[in-house]
Amino acid sequence: IPQKYRLNQGLSPEEQTLTNASVETIDGKTVMKFTKPLVEPNQIPITPGENKMLWAHGGASTTIGYHSTNRSRFSLNLNFDGSSAPEPPPAVEPPSLKVGDEICTTGFIMDTFCIDRGTLLDAPSVVTLQNPDLHSYHCLLDVGACINSGYQVLGEKDPSTGEYCLGYRLEETDKVVAAGRAHGTPKSHPDFFKCTTCKGPDDNPIAGYRATVKGTIKSLGDGSQSVSGQPLLTNIQMLDASEECATPAPQTVCLGSPDGAAPAPGTPSAGEKAPTVDCSSVTCETELTEGYTLRHKLNNPAEPDGTIRVELIYEGDAWLGIAFSEDERMGGSDGILGSPGGIPQKYRLNQGLSPEEQTLTNASVETIDGKTVMKFTKPLVEPNQIPITPGENKMLWAHGGASTTIGYHSTNRSRFSLNLNFDGSSAPEPPPAVEPPSLKVGDEICTTGFIMDTFCIDRGTLLDAPSVVTLQNPDLHSYHCLLDVGACINSGYQVLGEKDPSTGEYCLGYRLEETDKVVAAGRAHGTPKSHPDFFKCTTCKGPDDNPIAGYRATVKGTIKSLGDGSQSVSGQPLLTNIQMLDASEECATPAPQTVCLGSPDGAAPAPGTPSAGEKAPTVDCSSVTCETELTEGYTLRHKLNNPAEPDGTIRVELIYEGDAWLGIAFSEDERMGGSDGILGSPGGIPQKYRL
Repeated sequence: IPQKYRLNQGLSPEEQTLTNASVETIDGKTVMKFTKPLVEPNQIPITPGENKMLWAHGGASTTIGYHSTNRSRFSLNLNFDGSSAPEPPPAVEPPSLKVGDEICTTGFIMDTFCIDRGTLLDAPSVVTLQNPDLHSYHCLLDVGACINSGYQVLGEKDPSTGEYCLGYRLEETDKVVAAGRAHGTPKSHPDFFKCTTCKGPDDNPIAGYRATVKGTIKSLGDGSQSVSGQPLLTNIQMLDASEECATPAPQTVCLGSPDGAAPAPGTPSAGEKAPTVDCSSVTCETELTEGYTLRHKLNNPAEPDGTIRVELIYEGDAWLGIAFSEDERMGGSDGILGSPGGIPQKYRLNQGLSPEEQTLTNASVETIDGKTVMKFTKPLVEPNQIPITPGENKMLWAHGGASTTIGYHSTNRSRFSLNLNFDGSSAPEPPPAVEPPSLKVGDEICTTGFIMDTFCIDRGTLLDAPSVVTLQNPDLHSYHCLLDVGACINSGYQVLGEKDPSTGEYCLGYRLEETDKVVAAGRAHGTPKSHPDFFKCTTCKGPDDNPIAGYRATVKGTIKSLGDGSQSVSGQPLLTNIQMLDASEECATPAPQTVCLGSPDGAAPAPGTPSAGEKAPTVDCSSVTCETELTEGYTLRHKLNNPAEPDGTIRVELIYEGDAWLGIAFSEDERMGGSDGILGSPGGIPQKYRL
């Protein structure tokens, strides 16, 4: 069922105030419904008149994740009492443009990534379209995510909103990058990131790239109030901003203002009178885009406990989303996302690191002879960041596979330990080896343990209780999160092993192939009764006195595959033809334990680290470059510089056999959440993130 989110930030159980919430697939359509209070503490109020909104859907995907397309802004004009809304300003004739027109325009050059996120990646407190003059050449021309998203030349500032208007998309990214790098200064500046690829004079700007652009209209765009709705210029010439246009180009769309902007689908055009329909007496309908419809009805809108009932209908099987916004930007909006089979959730959207925390030096990402190579130097010790110390350092790696755009990665990632030896003395002796269990395909397995979804294992903490470490307290994982939330259901399930006393964490166990059997058994067992400390399981049908959290079961099945051998969910044996039994049913022969994360006992060693029982290497990584194979085709090379000094650093080189984004993270507990990550994609420079 739908849930509320603060986008990229989970909300507490107390803030999950949606009622009558569901997401279903009906006759090939995805339908999300919920009722939400009009006014809530610390949330954007829903008021009479125009409400700024955002919509999104997953296209062909039911797993909620990054969506560079299938989203847009719109305005929802809510009429509480049947009186007409205020008259909009007079209509402004849209510009007359056609394919083949020759265009000349002067303006700020901006990447689509920073337009879409709403704030500058290198300065998250700055609204992109309010201050493109503060956008560093570094972010524009060094960062792969910005380069790969494409560019646009912005229009003039709209005085009614204080924001620059959208302008014209630019087809030839290579020409924009080349011109920008030739213009920008490589000189350092205390207020901006240094542009490492720029080659302009020292006194040229470090931020706010403006240019005159000439080109031919190749297409007019999709007509939306977004980047994709703007005309696309081809055969472009990038000229100095001082070069004037003989005939300046017509202005296109100014966001946030009715003047000159094409109306959002389902809203009156400029100059039309707003509808007098009272959406508190009938259900109103808005077509967000082709195949995606919003239906809404207000309940007691004049009262403090007034609510809005929302229904989203999408022609296909996908996750759906809508957000209430103060400025039509994703950052800071109050979003509601849901996917079929789960319940909608509320979220609050976006965050990054400050320029002061971006301390990497000699950082680059390049594609060389078909390999992606990321290099950087990082201080060993930094304020409020995980220190790099002698001995074992818990780490994570990731790469984009076939993608150079940094985004969600359910595969192509794992944990590993990096044993750093600063002075040539051997690291502490590991405990004695433990013989791994002997398992083979076709073995019959019986095991009893907590049932956990892969999504919450991979994120490291429970989605419904972000302060709880997943493998430390599976007993606190609500049936709601396990069985109502689409992201958890769609990720698949595993039956965990016993608790490892050396780490206090439950060991990974066996993957379960038939998700439908797990869901059916869990919903039959869990209670639908409310509880003050947990989300209510809306799909559960068990007795009132059955548990609301910590689903345990006895599982019988046959090993179908042994996994990929990694210290992660994908490395565990997969059971098929499973039977889900009550946890009170004992196994005649309990299954062997598989991998316990964070402990050398019983766990296959990370690639490139000594096996249990072997002595740690005595190589001094401050005198030579050490190398670790993270996984097949992905290698880490590292060297320590002055490790005994306060200003000690580590030089890192990641080499991947292919063209992809790369990532590595320093961790305290081998979990993604809270780790200090470094990500980069070819053509940009690596950036630090807090995961």
